[in-house]
Amino acid sequence: MKTGRNRLLAGAVLLAGLGALAWAGSAAIHHPAATPADAQTTIRIVRTDLSSTQQVHGTIGYGAVQEVVVPRANEAGDTYTSLPRAGDIVQQGDVLYRVDGLPVPLLYGQIPLYRRLALGVSGSDVRQLETDLLQLGYAAPSQVRANGLFSPALASAVLHWQAALGLAQTGALGLGQAVFWPGPLRITSVHAFVGAPVMAGQPILDVTGTSQEVTVLLDSALLPLIKVGDAVTVTLPNGTSTVQASVADVGSVAVPVSSPDDRVGGDARSAVPLTIHLADPTSIPNLDGGPVNVSITVQTARNVLAVPVSALLALADGRYGIEVLEHQGTRVIPVETGIFDATRVEIRGTALAEGMLVVVPNP
Repeated sequence: MKTGRNRLLAGAVLLAGLGALAWAGSAAIHHPAATPADAQTTIRIVRTDLSSTQQVHGTIGYGAVQEVVVPRANEAGDTYTSLPRAGDIVQQGDVLYRVDGLPVPLLYGQIPLYRRLALGVSGSDVRQLETDLLQLGYAAPSQVRANGLFSPALASAVLHWQAALGLAQTGALGLGQAVFWPGPLRITSVHAFVGAPVMAGQPILDVTGTSQEVTVLLDSALLPLIKVGDAVTVTLPNGTSTVQASVADVGSVAVPVSSPDDRVGGDARSAVPLTIHLADPTSIPNLDGGPVNVSITVQTARNVLAVPVSALLALADGRYGIEVLEHQGTRVIPVETGIFDATRVEIRGTALAEGMLVVVPNP
């Protein structure tokens, strides 16, 4: 090739191509096809979709650790007689712990048990109890309608449930007699111990959810390009296995990054936390706290012309071009570059057309 233009290495172009490049005109430089055949090959310009990705480090685990706390008043008793162990999974209707030998079961709900639920009481917390007993089979849909009103039918359902658990059959649910939580629990640590007194306001357990998820820090500058529901790819610690996932939550508060940090892609000044849910959490082993790599699509271009990154030339005037093969030899056409994926680059220019033969070096 003539002095003043050099074929770029793919890695160097990837770094330079992330910024906008100045528009190049349609001027062409003609050259005879003189490059040895064994040093080059040709490939056609294609029309396709391209996606640019950002690689960030993340951590796989079970989400944020939360505390289960004894309510402000407790009607269940005075002494812990049985407690779960770290690693236990507790689901709807299971016994979470025992006080004075009596079971304290787990029920699903967003509202904690903050008052005694009995005949005549109404509210969202009552609706939670109705829904739980319907799902556990202690209430009949024809009698309990999950309308938030503690009815005689609900009291009867509570009696049947208490009898099955071996509790006093009062038809009401007192403070400390159950724990409402949004879903199944995974026990991470136990603060109380068997024989200890039950003390209002004290933490009993540390828990997480039961499904593995990934947390990452994302450069704040990329925040406008990410939204909940976006698909991502997670590469597991072995470096080869990948699983599909999606963005479940985008943090609203930026965290300052005081030094270059490859978790957020290099030299970000601030980052936001992302929560990523795996499409099939059961497809991977238990990797609580394990490091993973996450590939996030930050930009997509559809129906664009593209060539391999190695086809780009650096021209003497600082612009970029491609070498097109024609009957009389080759000519270099200046191009404007768009987004890059792992191996290809978007090119734009009035002299370009799908199907043109472009000279690229052999691997």
